[in-house]
Amino acid sequence: MPGSIAAVRRQFISSRWLPVLLAVCLCRSICAVEPDARPLEAVLDLPQDGFLAGTLLDVPAEATGSRATVLWQAPAFVGPFEFALDSVVGIRFPQPAESLPPAAAGRWRIELASGDQFVGNVESIDEQQVVVMIGAAAFPTRLSVRRDAVVSIFRGDAGEAYAVSVGLAGWQQAPAEAWKDEAGRLTNAVPAATLCRDLQVGPRARYDLTLSWQDKPTLRIGIGDKSTEDALRAFRLELGPEGMVAVRDEHGAAGEGGRADLQPFGDLPDTSLTLTVFVDQQIGRLAVKLPGVREPVADLTIPPAAVRPGGGFSLAVVAGRASLDAFRVSPWRGGSLSLEDRRQGSIRLRDGESLAAVVQTLKKDSGSLLTQPADGAATTPTRQIPLESVDEILFPSTGTATDDASGGVQVTDLSGSRLTGKLLRVEQGVVWLAHPAVESPVPLPVAAIATLASTARPEFQAKLPGRRGRLACERGSLWGCLVRGDAAEARAGGDPEALFWQPAGSHNARPLAFAADGGQPQAVITYAEPPRADAPAAAAGAIGGIGGHIGVVNGRPAVVGLIAGSAAQKAGIVPGEVILGIAPRGDGRFVNTEELSMEDAQHLLRGRVGSRLQLRLQRIGRDKPREVAMVRQQISQLGRNPQLMQQALQAHDRLAPANVVDAGEIAQNRFGSRLILRTGETLPCQVESIDEQGVHVQLPESEPVTVAADLVQAVELVPAAGRNVTAEKFRSLTMLPRSQRQQPPTHVLRSLQGDYLRGRLVAMDAQTIRIAVEADPRDQPLAIPRGDVARLIWLHPENLDTPWEPPQPRESSGLLVESVAPDHSRLQMTATGIKGNVLVGTSSVVGPCRIDLERIDRLLIGDATDGSPRKMPYSQWKLQPAPGPRNLPPARTGAMGPQ
Repeated sequence: MPGSIAAVRRQFISSRWLPVLLAVCLCRSICAVEPDARPLEAVLDLPQDGFLAGTLLDVPAEATGSRATVLWQAPAFVGPFEFALDSVVGIRFPQPAESLPPAAAGRWRIELASGDQFVGNVESIDEQQVVVMIGAAAFPTRLSVRRDAVVSIFRGDAGEAYAVSVGLAGWQQAPAEAWKDEAGRLTNAVPAATLCRDLQVGPRARYDLTLSWQDKPTLRIGIGDKSTEDALRAFRLELGPEGMVAVRDEHGAAGEGGRADLQPFGDLPDTSLTLTVFVDQQIGRLAVKLPGVREPVADLTIPPAAVRPGGGFSLAVVAGRASLDAFRVSPWRGGSLSLEDRRQGSIRLRDGESLAAVVQTLKKDSGSLLTQPADGAATTPTRQIPLESVDEILFPSTGTATDDASGGVQVTDLSGSRLTGKLLRVEQGVVWLAHPAVESPVPLPVAAIATLASTARPEFQAKLPGRRGRLACERGSLWGCLVRGDAAEARAGGDPEALFWQPAGSHNARPLAFAADGGQPQAVITYAEPPRADAPAAAAGAIGGIGGHIGVVNGRPAVVGLIAGSAAQKAGIVPGEVILGIAPRGDGRFVNTEELSMEDAQHLLRGRVGSRLQLRLQRIGRDKPREVAMVRQQISQLGRNPQLMQQALQAHDRLAPANVVDAGEIAQNRFGSRLILRTGETLPCQVESIDEQGVHVQLPESEPVTVAADLVQAVELVPAAGRNVTAEKFRSLTMLPRSQRQQPPTHVLRSLQGDYLRGRLVAMDAQTIRIAVEADPRDQPLAIPRGDVARLIWLHPENLDTPWEPPQPRESSGLLVESVAPDHSRLQMTATGIKGNVLVGTSSVVGPCRIDLERIDRLLIGDATDGSPRKMPYSQWKLQPAPGPRNLPPARTGAMGPQ
């Protein structure tokens, strides 16, 4: 190769692919420390990263033919859900605890034109059918397969002479649980995911694989020996929106320079790619062929420094999402790169000999194939070949279309078989399948099944009878809505309007199951916008952000880089824009970034995936400030970090200004005041009056109620912005001198101007607040216009010596719930029903009340917590007895001794 061309190619590698190549070296070490995770029980996988542990129940056959639904019983719910097959991703059944699956019925693999494969023993072959035994050796299943549907029969277990992708068994992945098994199709669930596998193949091997995607991803495929950290970068493919490139890289011996060569071979297809890669480690050759293309699209050879037998394969999704739909590795014998050797049929023997021959018969228990030449010449005699000497049988291609299995299911078993067909029924632990290439229904014991999934890509159900939310419970997380249900199915003695959960994709709704001892179920419903169908699914608890790199410009945070396809890029943000303000909740309450630390700025930009935020931006010296709104997307580098999430949410509370509302606006907004309870609940209300009976309030859509004073922490008549109080000022407002211990102050009033007044509240009506500011009750109380006061804070002197105990929930057959609104206001109640999107129930504090699901962020069920910081507003306002005087004179003793 001319030096100039070699230099250009080396420059191309170093400039464009170097960041990618450096990551390849980490594949072996990463995969080695991330073991293959196996489910401990059956799991139903649902769209948008949903899942629900449970059991597949029996369902009868339909009169019209195949079934379109399955029954799924989850321990978290009362009664089974009936899910539509086209609305689920699949079912993962329990895997064996040991690393190896149970012994299979045989070592042969039977490939079909449809892409299915059967793993087992070949019993007989004739002109019409191939009879095989599949499944576990302990309970095999006999199948009579149409011969014209069979492409090949070859010997070998996965990981030995051949390897076929059947679930995640045998694969190593990074990070842990980064890949999902969708009925044999392996899909990355998070960005920047890697899939690796060691292969015990010879130095010359052929790799056949099919990949698919919705949006063009960036992929890195490494092939070859894995005995050194650089091995999987020696033969590799780099695929992305900018094109496809084959790379051959060879490191020299110690002290010698390396050599590299590359060859572009076209544009990445829009939705899928099928290719065959030939690797000869003996001479250092890498060749790539595409279906329908006679010559190789890439062919590179660099002699290796040393020949190392063995093989490995890695697939790294650098950006986007992709699926490994099919994967097969076989020995590469001879020098031919032809993909057309299936047209006439052939037989390859274990000693390396290849025969152009067609199998006539294999009689049961005979142990020998009867063959004839592939050219069909009548004068050529037939030949009898012992089956034990055969490595692979390629059947003549018929050129017929593959069987259509649309609208069905695909089942994989623990032995490696993959069957696609129509679900007929589930009966006594057996799944019955109608397979287009098998004449009789196929029984598949559930105990031997690895996965079951719909052949269609599930769609996220657009319509639900209530507000869509994501319910997270023990061993489950799924989208759906709360609906009114039948109490007879929920719990004995339940309310006629008992609460049920309607999952997306289910034909029915079910209530959450109470504990055996009557304890409340535990669950959290998060009301947030689900991610787009074509976006990576966001795991529960994942941290979201704008998808940009933040730096500092003129002392303020600024966007200095963008991630492709990020929320910031889609919002039209360009690198170089300075962030003047951040509204972390997307409600217009901006935090000025001047003198804001970089750490606080990062916290304000972060939040829950799907939550909203606003930015105020400006390109210094070029544009006027502008505002943009966006929805936070998942940031894979941050992942699930509860501590970091809590720090971000606490920064939102600490830095975001409160809504400032004046008295005139309160008059227009009837329920603009807020009642803060000592339990942490914050209720919008209209405060009518305060007297010795308590606080008289009117809650939205409820009857007037009186709340006892010992349950109240504060009343915000006008939600004015908070102000910092100096430590000395706070001590003076909460310190209790000895002179006032007999009649301690009970309240602190804060004016609209930010002034504080401490005293004993006497009463409040619609116009006036009366408060005694001296300890002597004979002093005339002050009369203060109510419109001048922003809030009243209770000091609760009655709890100086006796700690306060929160009230216990009232005995009820309903569901204990707690709502969390965007402003962190909370309400606890026992829900007894639902009307539309409004929960109705009873609070232990305010009695009958309601929760509007359209206005909250989360609903906590039972004693569940969501990991967010639980605010106890004004809880720091507690009276502290003043310390006693120091250096008291010693007590005087009597002058005279005992008489």
